[in-house]
Amino acid sequence: MGFKAALILALSVLGVTQANGREVDNKHMQSCDLSDECPIPYVRLAGIETTPFLWRGQVLPDTSQYPKSRATIRRYRRALARFPDVLRCLNPNERQKDAPDLRNIDWRRIGSKEQVEVCMFWVFSSYGNLERSLLWFEAQGMSNVRNRQIRVRIDFTSNERRDLTVTQAGNIVGETGRVFGTFGERGTLFSRLLFHGESFSVTRLEDGSIHGTNYEQSAF
Repeated sequence: MGFKAALILALSVLGVTQANGREVDNKHMQSCDLSDECPIPYVRLAGIETTPFLWRGQVLPDTSQYPKSRATIRRYRRALARFPDVLRCLNPNERQKDAPDLRNIDWRRIGSKEQVEVCMFWVFSSYGNLERSLLWFEAQGMSNVRNRQIRVRIDFTSNERRDLTVTQAGNIVGETGRVFGTFGERGTLFSRLLFHGESFSVTRLEDGSIHGTNYEQSAF
């Protein structure tokens, strides 16, 4: 299997939310050409206080409800404690700005599947639409950025199926020389020996509300 074939998306079925974080005035951004000096406009700065992070179609449950998933739930809770809002996912100097650029992610601090998914959830909840999600993936230097349609169960408690739009991207380690979800450069040196690809995605319902985020690594 080639590198790109190995990046077939393994989508997790998470839940539905409409981000309602702090509203931001983006009038100064709307006439920009989205260059390095002109951030991608966003409508809010999402975080756990205003925007519930959803797992398998629901707010993270108590571990007693899913004893077999206890370790997984705890990892997501630790990720949320480390990154409770989109600002915590950004480079330190970006967090202090009145209108931070959400492209400037502090990948040095992000070191697990759960942490990547949490930060993507906050970023895309902040942007609010598909087009800006595509631009964000491209700004990270990822490849094969595209939208596609799928039909899946919306959560684990219902058999209802809905049409979703997936915005997805990949990273071929052999081409870029980096791995995103591994605590920056030091983690990348080790991970380049283990992984040849990463896949990233955000799914949205017909009304544009976020359905979930997913991150996977492909090993040799």
